[in-house]
Amino acid sequence: MKALRGAAALRNLREQPLWKLLAATKAPVVIALLQALFMEADKALPGSVLLERLARDVDALRSTGEDLPQAPQAYVAEWLNQGWLTRRFPTGAPEEEYELSAEALTALRFVSARSWLQPAWLQHCAISWVVRTGRCRATPPWCWTRLSTRPMPSSLRWPA
Repeated sequence: MKALRGAAALRNLREQPLWKLLAATKAPVVIALLQALFMEADKALPGSVLLERLARDVDALRSTGEDLPQAPQAYVAEWLNQGWLTRRFPTGAPEEEYELSAEALTALRFVSARSWLQPAWLQHCAISWVVRTGRCRATPPWCWTRLSTRPMPSSLRWPA
């Protein structure tokens, strides 16, 4: 019975915006665009700024061979429809503002926390820890992805 309830709960979760974003056909591109637009500095963007930045990023991706046939306005409309963006009209503002939905923000944080996106100094930290302690099996596989030449932050302390 536990598995039956679990499967039903997961089927329900599968219909939520978070899962739909992670499972989207173009998830890598969509997530990269949303991260570039909303995770860098601005948490909310006026519509005109969002469309301008999105058009620039879509053009850059197209120039590398990505298949992005729609106009930026169509992507924004699709993302609103999917529940990945929210739109609001702040009092006194000349235009609407867009921001990530709570579920899209959770999905982007999930992806950002995955090992292949860890900062280079953290990878260096883990590799150095393996070398120092000789504990290879207890180390996650991402630590072998690359050895960075960037120095580790001085605030890190090695275990004794």
